[in-house]
Amino acid sequence: MSIRSSEYVMYNGRSSAEFNLVNVNLNTGLQSEPLVGRRTLRSDKVRGNDRPYFMGFDKEPLKFPITLAFMDAWNEERIREAVRWLYSPQYHAPLVFSDDPDRIFYGLFVEDNELVHDCARSGYMTLLFECADPYSYTPVYEELHDLSANPAAGTSIAFNNFGDEECLPIVTIEKVGAGDVTIINQSNGGAETTLTDLVDGEIVTMDGESRDIESSLIETYRYGNLVGDYLRLPVYYNYLLVKGKCRLKLKYQLKRNQ
Repeated sequence: MSIRSSEYVMYNGRSSAEFNLVNVNLNTGLQSEPLVGRRTLRSDKVRGNDRPYFMGFDKEPLKFPITLAFMDAWNEERIREAVRWLYSPQYHAPLVFSDDPDRIFYGLFVEDNELVHDCARSGYMTLLFECADPYSYTPVYEELHDLSANPAAGTSIAFNNFGDEECLPIVTIEKVGAGDVTIINQSNGGAETTLTDLVDGEIVTMDGESRDIESSLIETYRYGNLVGDYLRLPVYYNYLLVKGKCRLKLKYQLKRNQ
């Protein structure tokens, strides 16, 4: 956990230290932090059956308060600069706490906020941060695999998903020679991801989250060349068998429940 113990926060690429602001706790003793994002049961009842049918969970975006205190006397311009920094993003921006820079939240400051001061230009701001989803994230990682001399039997690649949820990476394939490229996840029931009839030198990028496929060739669309599904990587080790000569890149962020 990093929220309460951190001295500084980094939001949308800028540090609170630039504005002479520090992350503080108003309560003494033990501190409380969000453990995981809130979830509720989804169920349906049928007449004559007292037990509802379980239909899964509804997960809500993570929310938590932040208190930022001015390290010295402030003026109106300094407050305006701080507010511009915190409220200018029009999209979910990254928030990082100094004690755990490898844990990234994506969200916006919303709802109630307050400036508390002593009428002598000293005080703090209380803010509510709402994430885009119930998760925090690792930094962005990239793995490069040169399979330009890949044998016909294929090459095995181990991938460790050390996050808490399934990962759908961005897969970039640079084809070497014309033909197909297949990725079989032997740790996920043999799930197959194949792109057929690629051209020598063609670069294809598949984004599993947005379900998008882009080719480096002009006016070429490869959705119809996908056999199977986008690459999915469950938690823990995944053993991938890659067939077809190519240069393969996996780009990903792993989801954390806390």
